[in-house]
Amino acid sequence: MNLSSLINIATSLETALLEIEECRLWDKSLRCKYAEYLVAKKLAQQKHSVEILNERSNTNADIFLPQIGKRVEVKSSCFHKDGWADASFSDGKQIFDKKFDYCVWVLFDKEAAKPKHLLVFTRDEIKEVAQKRNGVGSHITNQFLLLLAPNLNEFEGYAKPFAVEKRLVTHRAQFENRWEKIK
Repeated sequence: MNLSSLINIATSLETALLEIEECRLWDKSLRCKYAEYLVAKKLAQQKHSVEILNERSNTNADIFLPQIGKRVEVKSSCFHKDGWADASFSDGKQIFDKKFDYCVWVLFDKEAAKPKHLLVFTRDEIKEVAQKRNGVGSHITNQFLLLLAPNLNEFEGYAKPFAVEKRLVTHRAQFENRWEKIK
């Protein structure tokens, strides 16, 4: 998909989210779709050829970069009132089965249309998230979570943080808008 189309689509979805926000509504599915197009736009701006939706020649992840043969999974979520956020990898199969090469986590403030953070990870950086943590997710099928806490002390008594989560809390700049990782 070309950059001009991606810019138009991402801008239109952002406008729709802003209107929904103005009406005090919330639409998780639209926000997820906006995150995918926003990431695709950012990748195209980095001079990547981008395939999304039905144009993907590799459908294992949300975005395929055919020139380099890499797959990008997009996760989106909102910060909770307590300052935590999580990206779900459901049953962990996406990580176990190596369904993606990179993951971009788009984080929004609750009920805000514009993202607060765009965090870029290699699959190797988050492979430890494929360890099941019982009692952490809200559903039995959702135990494979990448967590972001307000600080490391917040993990105490809740979950043992993975190394990537410690780095995310203490050195977020290692992930924030790090598009150069995708090569």
